[in-house]
Amino acid sequence: MGHRPVRARPLLLVVHPSDELYGADRVLLETIVAVSDIVDIEVWLPSDIDYAPYPLTERINRLGIPVKLQDLPVLRRAYRNVGGAFATLIRLVRIVRRLYSVKPDVIYANTSAMALLACCARLLRIRAIFHLHEHLSGIDRSISAVAAYASQATIAVSEDVAATLPAHVQSTTRVVYNGFGIDDTLGREYKTTDSDDIVFVLASRWNSWKGHETILKAWKDAARRDS
Repeated sequence: MGHRPVRARPLLLVVHPSDELYGADRVLLETIVAVSDIVDIEVWLPSDIDYAPYPLTERINRLGIPVKLQDLPVLRRAYRNVGGAFATLIRLVRIVRRLYSVKPDVIYANTSAMALLACCARLLRIRAIFHLHEHLSGIDRSISAVAAYASQATIAVSEDVAATLPAHVQSTTRVVYNGFGIDDTLGREYKTTDSDDIVFVLASRWNSWKGHETILKAWKDAARRDS
Protein backbone atom coordinates (compact mmCIF):
# COMPACT_ATOMS: atom_id res chain seq x y z
CA MET A 1 0.00 0.00 0.00
CA GLY A 2 2.97 2.31 0.28
CA HIS A 3 3.98 4.52 3.17
CA ARG A 4 1.25 6.08 5.25
CA PRO A 5 1.57 9.78 6.09
CA VAL A 6 3.03 10.67 9.48
CA ARG A 7 0.14 11.64 11.75
CA ALA A 8 -0.09 12.87 15.32
CA ARG A 9 -2.83 10.31 15.92
CA PRO A 10 -3.99 7.25 13.95
CA LEU A 11 -6.72 7.81 11.38
CA LEU A 12 -9.81 5.66 11.85
CA LEU A 13 -11.91 5.45 8.70
CA VAL A 14 -15.52 4.56 9.52
CA VAL A 15 -17.64 3.08 6.71
CA HIS A 16 -21.36 2.61 7.22
CA PRO A 17 -24.22 1.66 4.82
CA SER A 18 -26.95 4.16 5.77
CA ASP A 19 -27.65 7.70 6.94
CA GLU A 20 -30.48 7.12 9.42
CA LEU A 21 -30.91 6.82 13.18
CA TYR A 22 -31.87 3.21 13.73
CA GLY A 23 -30.08 0.59 15.81
CA ALA A 24 -26.79 0.15 13.93
CA ASP A 25 -26.64 3.89 13.23
CA ARG A 26 -26.88 4.68 16.95
CA VAL A 27 -24.27 2.07 17.80
CA LEU A 28 -22.01 3.80 15.29
CA LEU A 29 -22.50 7.10 17.10
CA GLU A 30 -21.66 5.51 20.45
CA THR A 31 -18.53 3.97 18.95
CA ILE A 32 -17.35 7.28 17.53
CA VAL A 33 -17.84 9.06 20.84
CA ALA A 34 -15.98 6.30 22.67
CA VAL A 35 -12.79 6.55 20.58
CA SER A 36 -12.78 10.20 19.48
CA ASP A 37 -10.25 11.15 22.16
CA ILE A 38 -7.60 8.72 20.98
CA VAL A 39 -7.87 8.70 17.17
CA ASP A 40 -8.73 11.02 14.33
CA ILE A 41 -11.93 9.94 12.60
CA GLU A 42 -13.32 10.29 9.11
CA VAL A 43 -16.72 8.84 8.23
CA TRP A 44 -17.82 7.63 4.82
CA LEU A 45 -21.55 7.19 4.20
CA PRO A 46 -23.23 5.94 1.00
CA SER A 47 -24.38 8.16 -1.84
CA ASP A 48 -26.37 5.53 -3.77
CA ILE A 49 -29.55 6.25 -1.76
CA ASP A 50 -31.00 9.64 -0.86
CA TYR A 51 -31.35 9.64 2.93
CA ALA A 52 -32.44 13.28 3.18
CA PRO A 53 -32.52 14.99 5.65
CA TYR A 54 -29.43 12.89 6.55
CA PRO A 55 -29.96 12.58 10.32
CA LEU A 56 -26.82 10.51 10.98
CA THR A 57 -24.64 12.99 9.12
CA GLU A 58 -26.14 15.79 11.17
CA ARG A 59 -25.39 13.98 14.45
CA ILE A 60 -21.81 13.20 13.45
CA ASN A 61 -21.22 16.77 12.34
CA ARG A 62 -22.31 17.92 15.79
CA LEU A 63 -19.32 15.99 17.12
CA GLY A 64 -17.01 17.94 14.84
CA ILE A 65 -16.17 14.86 12.75
CA PRO A 66 -16.06 15.07 8.94
CA VAL A 67 -18.54 13.03 6.93
CA LYS A 68 -18.10 12.34 3.24
CA LEU A 69 -20.66 10.79 0.91
CA GLN A 70 -19.01 8.09 -1.17
CA ASP A 71 -20.24 5.64 -3.76
CA LEU A 72 -19.66 2.72 -1.40
CA PRO A 73 -19.97 -0.94 -2.45
CA VAL A 74 -22.87 -1.63 -0.09
CA LEU A 75 -24.23 -5.18 -0.18
CA ARG A 76 -27.92 -4.40 -0.58
CA ARG A 77 -30.59 -6.94 -1.44
CA ALA A 78 -31.76 -4.64 -4.22
CA TYR A 79 -28.43 -5.18 -5.99
CA ARG A 80 -28.72 -8.96 -6.13
CA ASN A 81 -29.02 -9.17 -9.87
CA VAL A 82 -26.59 -9.01 -12.77
CA GLY A 83 -26.78 -5.24 -13.15
CA GLY A 84 -26.55 -4.62 -9.43
CA ALA A 85 -23.60 -6.98 -9.02
CA PHE A 86 -21.72 -5.28 -11.83
CA ALA A 87 -22.41 -1.82 -10.37
CA THR A 88 -21.22 -3.00 -6.96
CA LEU A 89 -18.00 -4.31 -8.50
CA ILE A 90 -17.38 -0.94 -10.17
CA ARG A 91 -17.98 0.82 -6.85
CA LEU A 92 -15.55 -1.54 -5.16
CA VAL A 93 -12.76 -0.80 -7.65
CA ARG A 94 -13.29 2.93 -7.27
CA ILE A 95 -13.37 2.85 -3.49
CA VAL A 96 -10.17 0.77 -3.37
CA ARG A 97 -8.44 3.53 -5.29
CA ARG A 98 -9.84 6.05 -2.85
CA LEU A 99 -8.60 4.00 0.11
CA TYR A 100 -5.15 3.80 -1.43
CA SER A 101 -5.14 7.60 -1.64
CA VAL A 102 -6.37 8.24 1.92
CA LYS A 103 -4.22 5.52 3.56
CA PRO A 104 -6.15 5.20 6.85
CA ASP A 105 -4.53 3.32 9.71
CA VAL A 106 -7.70 1.36 10.56
CA ILE A 107 -11.02 0.75 8.81
CA TYR A 108 -14.10 0.21 10.96
CA ALA A 109 -16.68 -1.57 8.78
CA ASN A 110 -20.08 -1.41 10.47
CA THR A 111 -22.64 -4.16 9.63
CA SER A 112 -22.40 -7.02 7.17
CA ALA A 113 -23.37 -4.64 4.36
CA MET A 114 -19.81 -3.27 4.56
CA ALA A 115 -18.14 -6.68 4.40
CA LEU A 116 -16.46 -6.03 1.05
CA LEU A 117 -14.48 -3.13 2.50
CA ALA A 118 -13.27 -5.29 5.37
CA CYS A 119 -12.06 -7.79 2.80
CA CYS A 120 -10.32 -5.10 0.75
CA ALA A 121 -8.57 -3.75 3.82
CA ARG A 122 -6.60 -7.00 4.09
CA LEU A 123 -5.44 -6.72 0.48
CA LEU A 124 -4.37 -3.11 1.06
CA ARG A 125 -2.60 -3.99 4.31
CA ILE A 126 -4.93 -1.81 6.35
CA ARG A 127 -6.02 -3.03 9.76
CA ALA A 128 -9.78 -3.61 9.90
CA ILE A 129 -12.47 -3.97 12.55
CA PHE A 130 -15.63 -5.71 11.35
CA HIS A 131 -18.82 -5.09 13.38
CA LEU A 132 -21.41 -7.78 12.70
CA HIS A 133 -25.00 -6.95 13.74
CA GLU A 134 -26.94 -9.57 11.81
CA HIS A 135 -27.73 -13.26 12.12
CA LEU A 136 -26.88 -14.39 8.61
CA SER A 137 -27.22 -17.41 6.37
CA GLY A 138 -26.36 -18.40 2.83
CA ILE A 139 -24.17 -16.12 0.73
CA ASP A 140 -24.38 -13.32 3.32
CA ARG A 141 -22.91 -15.62 5.94
CA SER A 142 -20.11 -16.70 3.61
CA ILE A 143 -19.12 -13.15 2.70
CA SER A 144 -19.18 -12.06 6.34
CA ALA A 145 -17.03 -15.04 7.27
CA VAL A 146 -14.40 -13.90 4.75
CA ALA A 147 -14.62 -10.34 6.11
CA ALA A 148 -14.17 -11.60 9.67
CA TYR A 149 -11.16 -13.67 8.61
CA ALA A 150 -9.64 -10.66 6.84
CA SER A 151 -10.11 -8.37 9.84
CA GLN A 152 -7.82 -8.05 12.83
CA ALA A 153 -10.87 -7.96 15.11
CA THR A 154 -14.55 -8.77 14.73
CA ILE A 155 -17.33 -7.52 16.99
CA ALA A 156 -20.62 -9.42 17.20
CA VAL A 157 -23.75 -8.12 18.91
CA SER A 158 -24.57 -11.48 20.54
CA GLU A 159 -23.25 -14.99 21.07
CA ASP A 160 -25.84 -16.20 18.58
CA VAL A 161 -24.52 -13.87 15.88
CA ALA A 162 -20.91 -14.81 16.67
CA ALA A 163 -21.84 -18.48 16.34
CA THR A 164 -22.72 -17.98 12.66
CA LEU A 165 -19.03 -17.39 11.96
CA PRO A 166 -16.61 -20.26 11.29
CA ALA A 167 -14.84 -21.63 14.35
CA HIS A 168 -11.41 -20.49 13.15
CA VAL A 169 -12.44 -16.80 13.27
CA GLN A 170 -14.49 -16.92 16.44
CA SER A 171 -11.28 -16.65 18.45
CA THR A 172 -10.86 -13.08 17.17
CA THR A 173 -14.54 -12.25 17.68
CA ARG A 174 -15.68 -10.31 20.72
CA VAL A 175 -19.31 -10.07 21.74
CA VAL A 176 -20.39 -6.54 22.65
CA TYR A 177 -24.11 -6.15 23.22
CA ASN A 178 -25.81 -3.24 21.53
CA GLY A 179 -26.72 -0.42 23.86
CA PHE A 180 -27.17 3.32 23.66
CA GLY A 181 -28.63 6.10 25.71
CA ILE A 182 -32.17 7.37 25.25
CA ASP A 183 -32.21 10.92 23.96
CA ASP A 184 -34.75 13.39 22.64
CA THR A 185 -34.77 12.02 19.08
CA LEU A 186 -38.50 11.34 19.15
CA GLY A 187 -39.15 14.82 20.52
CA ARG A 188 -42.00 13.68 22.73
CA GLU A 189 -42.78 11.90 25.97
CA TYR A 190 -45.02 8.93 26.63
CA LYS A 191 -47.28 9.36 29.66
CA THR A 192 -49.74 7.06 31.33
CA THR A 193 -52.54 7.72 33.81
CA ASP A 194 -51.49 4.94 36.18
CA SER A 195 -48.00 4.94 37.71
CA ASP A 196 -48.03 1.14 37.56
CA ASP A 197 -48.53 1.10 33.79
CA ILE A 198 -45.62 0.25 31.53
CA VAL A 199 -45.24 1.59 28.02
CA PHE A 200 -43.07 -0.85 26.09
CA VAL A 201 -41.75 -0.25 22.57
CA LEU A 202 -39.96 -2.93 20.57
CA ALA A 203 -38.56 -1.18 17.52
CA SER A 204 -37.11 -3.60 15.02
CA ARG A 205 -37.81 -5.54 11.87
CA TRP A 206 -40.04 -8.61 12.18
CA ASN A 207 -37.22 -11.08 11.70
CA SER A 208 -37.32 -14.44 13.45
CA TRP A 209 -33.96 -13.76 15.11
CA LYS A 210 -34.84 -10.31 16.51
CA GLY A 211 -36.28 -11.77 19.72
CA HIS A 212 -39.98 -10.93 19.44
CA GLU A 213 -41.00 -14.40 20.58
CA THR A 214 -38.73 -14.14 23.62
CA ILE A 215 -40.09 -10.78 24.74
CA LEU A 216 -43.70 -11.92 24.28
CA LYS A 217 -43.07 -15.00 26.42
CA ALA A 218 -41.38 -12.89 29.08
CA TRP A 219 -44.28 -10.45 29.09
CA LYS A 220 -46.76 -13.29 29.52
CA ASP A 221 -44.74 -14.81 32.37
CA ALA A 222 -44.73 -11.45 34.16
CA ALA A 223 -48.44 -12.07 34.86
CA ARG A 224 -49.28 -8.39 34.82
CA ARG A 225 -52.88 -7.21 34.61
CA ASP A 226 -52.04 -5.30 31.42
CA SER A 227 -50.20 -8.15 29.70
